[in-house]
Amino acid sequence: MLCFRESALSFAEGEIESHASLQETITGSGDSYLSALISELGNSDWVKQAFSFVPKEEGQCPFCQQPLPARFYDEVRKVFDKMYEQRIGQLASLKGRYEAGAARLQSQYQSD
Repeated sequence: MLCFRESALSFAEGEIESHASLQETITGSGDSYLSALISELGNSDWVKQAFSFVPKEEGQCPFCQQPLPARFYDEVRKVFDKMYEQRIGQLASLKGRYEAGAARLQSQYQSD
């Protein structure tokens, strides 16, 4: 005869799935003349990541390799302001908590 022990698995981090931060679109600031263009492109992360591939000192666009206008990087920084970075950081934190909870749940399941 097999005897099964009743065990309750709990995933407290499941509440993260309904967190308000996951319901909103994170966009850059509207304080730069580049804001409308970046919004029109529809992928601010793509734009932000592209600028990590070309040193600012070169002064070239990472996409078309053409010279950039003066103070261009200052305008890009205005789009990706502190609020943008805080929201991205909050998502990263939620992701870390969720992954840790999933690992804990998996470990709990395997040990039972």
